[in-house]
Amino acid sequence: MTQKQKNFWKNLWEFLVYSWVGLATTFVSYGIRSLILYTFASMQGIDLNSTDPAMVGASSALRSAAQTAGWVGGVLFAFLPNKILVFRDRRWGVKHTFLQLGTFVVSRIGTYFLELGLAVLLPITLNHFHYKAFRFVGVDFTADILTMVISIILVTAINYLIGKLVVFRKDKQPPVVEKTFAEIPTERAQDP
Repeated sequence: MTQKQKNFWKNLWEFLVYSWVGLATTFVSYGIRSLILYTFASMQGIDLNSTDPAMVGASSALRSAAQTAGWVGGVLFAFLPNKILVFRDRRWGVKHTFLQLGTFVVSRIGTYFLELGLAVLLPITLNHFHYKAFRFVGVDFTADILTMVISIILVTAINYLIGKLVVFRKDKQPPVVEKTFAEIPTERAQDP
């Protein structure tokens, strides 16, 4: 098998494992988000599809809180599976691992704001323009569900690239060339 073929299979495997880890992370994150969003909306009598300004304010605050809780749960869940299973990073040590975790969290903060913007603004905008839910494969694609699908696809792609290129990048270091003491040229002092 050529090196090109090996790289192809390695990258394909990495993508498939990332997809599975991403799917599990999505279930954790959006499970927490949905649980909080729909539970509290029901308990507080908040109509998530209303265009009434007071109700829009309440639903925006609730969506923000639910999105944040889901994001925190997803990030905490995703770090180790990405490190171990996806990018096969075998570098451990307290300093290195905490540095990686910090980089991982900071990189996810950017996509968090993208997710938050989508989670709050897109459903409200769709409802404002009288979006009608459609049914596909037995699922009613409400404004919130459609927003989740768009967010999942976009954020997963961005997080993969950041994880591969920044957080868990493979440092390519030149090989260390060691010379014996006898091989090191010495300068001779010139006689005056």
